[in-house]
Order: sequence, then structure tokens, then C-alpha cells
Amino acid sequence: MRKVSLFFLAVSTLFTAISAAVYPSKSYASHRPTHLSFCAGNPGDSLKPKAVKRKTAKLDSLRQAVRSSANSGRMLQLTDSLMRSKKKTAIKDPLRHKQRIQRLANADKKLSFANKLLTAHYFNKNIDTSYIKRPSEPWTVKFRTNCSFALTGMRGENNGDSFSGLWASRFRATISAGFVYRGIGVSAAINPAKLAGLNKDMEYQLTSYGNRMGFDVIYEAAKTDKGSVTYGGEKYKMPKGTLNRQGLAANFYYAFNGRRFSFPAAFSQSYIQRKSAGSWLIGASAQWRYTKISPQDGLPFNKATLKSLNFAIGGGYGHNFCIGRRWMLHLSSLPTLVVYDHGNISGDATTTKSKIRFPNFFIANRGAMLCSWKRNFAGASGTLDISNIGNSRQLELYNMKWRVRLFYGFRF
Repeated sequence: MRKVSLFFLAVSTLFTAISAAVYPSKSYASHRPTHLSFCAGNPGDSLKPKAVKRKTAKLDSLRQAVRSSANSGRMLQLTDSLMRSKKKTAIKDPLRHKQRIQRLANADKKLSFANKLLTAHYFNKNIDTSYIKRPSEPWTVKFRTNCSFALTGMRGENNGDSFSGLWASRFRATISAGFVYRGIGVSAAINPAKLAGLNKDMEYQLTSYGNRMGFDVIYEAAKTDKGSVTYGGEKYKMPKGTLNRQGLAANFYYAFNGRRFSFPAAFSQSYIQRKSAGSWLIGASAQWRYTKISPQDGLPFNKATLKSLNFAIGGGYGHNFCIGRRWMLHLSSLPTLVVYDHGNISGDATTTKSKIRFPNFFIANRGAMLCSWKRNFAGASGTLDISNIGNSRQLELYNMKWRVRLFYGFRF
């Protein structure tokens, strides 16, 4: 129970800090209204300047108390005190109250020690601060809207008969929110279409963007793709539910000019690009894909299974353009050549394998536009991944997927 209490107290501490940061007293004092009307009371009621001053003073006192407690490592004790004062709870057992305060003090010491280590690691980076820098504010809150779409195709020959296929995913949109402390964050996303029962597709992402190196891993499972298959000159429709597609993709990059060029400045906003800079990149990509076509009346085969496993290496270039004092534009492209390919399509009693044909490639294109003002930032970022693998005389696979993200955030 003590651990549970400390957890809820820590959550309350977080919301207390956010509230004090979002509603600083200076903004109220500098824009003090002379006549504010509220619909809850009488139409003629107004909030007098003295009441505004009292509320502003309370907010300012809370802000200063939060900042002082954060600097001295007493956030849990402050939150406990605020919760008791709000509930007007009297101390019935002084001994138990003293033990509680001692437990909170011990927890505050551990949190303060961990925070010092994290802060030291956060700022201990080998960077040119005239080009890039860390935000001075420890906390970041972000809201994002994500949209994605995928297109998959194949073509080849089997026992003298040519075949081809093309299918597209359902347009996918999610809404997410998260918070970050000193570069470590947590976020949660919801898919409105999935909540409404219209979409059962899934996608999971793990990303880590650093100035010197970074990676992203994406797993997706889709059952709502639809398209068509052509076999022996006849075209057959593939309605939703016929295709079961799964995929796992991993991308890695290394930036040679990590001291002056920042990938995360564009995509995670954990750094701030102060001057324009670019860097040559090297990277590697790996993909695993599995697609199963369920039996359907009218098809010339009972079922078909498509599998592929590929690995590629290559190099590219990325650049951050700083436009004025607020705007930044990021453009990068990282093409890689396939050095390993293992793929096949099997149906009924036949199997057709794919073979590497130069040049088989993956191309990862990225772009972002960011606007920053005071402690706020907003913008859009996007990725376009293209791949072409195999040989059209046996089996050739190609894939295109794009993602667009709109975001807004603030630091405190």
C-alpha cells in the first residue's frame, strides 16, 4: 500500500508541476482584464481587479513553492502538504504523521539522486553549442496526430504464367499525447477508427533518435488491406479480409557530423538546432514481411503465402536549414542496397523464389518543418519508405509507405 500511495503521490506531483508551469502568474499579471463576465452567475456579475490580484498571488506562490521544492528535492513532501491543506485534514496521530513524512523524505532523496544523475547525463554531450543545444526546461508535453498509408505490390512468373498483385492498406489515423523528462518520455495513442470497430489493424513503434546515431523499429499487422491479383491474364479482386499482412522493419543511421547536426531536433524536439548544418549518413535496414491470401471463390488457386526477409546497407545525407529565429526545415534521404534477400511465394503445390537483381534497394526519405516560439513548438514531419526487391522473371516485391505527423508541444 505504501508503494501505491507513493505512486499516486508522484502522479499528483507531476500534475502540480504542470499546472504551475502552464499557468504562470506573469501571464495573468501582464494581461489583467478590467471586466470579466461569467455565465455561471448573474449576467452583470464581473470579477473585480482585487479578486484577480488575489488569484494571481496564489498562483505565483504555488509556482515559486513548486520551483523551490524541485530545486531542494522535496516535491513529494510539498504535494502531500498541498493535498492535506486542500482537504483540510487534521493530524490525528502525530507519530504516524511523522513516519509518513520520513518515508516521503527518503523517497524524495532517492528521486533527487536519480534526477542529478539523469541531468548530468542529459547535458554531458559532445556537441557544438553554437549549432545545437539542449532545452533548458526539463519537462516537455507533446500532442500529436499521426497518419499513415501503405501500398504493396508483386509480380513474377510461375510455370510460364505471369502474375502480379497490388493491394493498399486502409488510411490510418491516431491521436497521441505524452510527456518527456530530460529526454526520457512516455506517450499513449488512440485510434478512433479502431475504437469504433472499423479498423482492427495494429502498429507498434520503438524509436530512439540521437545526434550521432539512432534507430526505429516498426511492427504492423493488417487485415483490412484490399486490392487485386492478376494471374494468367485474368484479374481478380481481393476484398477486405482476404489478405492477412504482417511486417517488421528496422532502420539504423549514423551521422558523421553529430556535433553540429541534430536528427532529434527535427523529430523528437529533444534538441534545438541554432544554425544550419548537415551531415553525411550511413545506415542499415532490415525487413521481414509475411502476407497470406485466404481461399476465395473465383481465384485460380486455393491459397497463397508470400514471405520475404531482406537486409540492406548504404549511405545518404541530411540537412537542417534554420530559417530566421523560429523556423527550421529538415530534409534527408538514406538509400541502401540489398545485400541479402530470401523470399518466396507459395500456392497450392508450387513455390517461386525471389533472387537479387542489382540494384535492389530501400530508400528512407524524411522531412520536417518546425516553428518554435518562447517555450512552445509546432510543426509537421513525414517519412516515405520505398523498397524494390527481387527479379520480375521470378518474383519481384515492391513496397511504399508514408507517415505524416502534426504536433504541438511546450516545455516547462
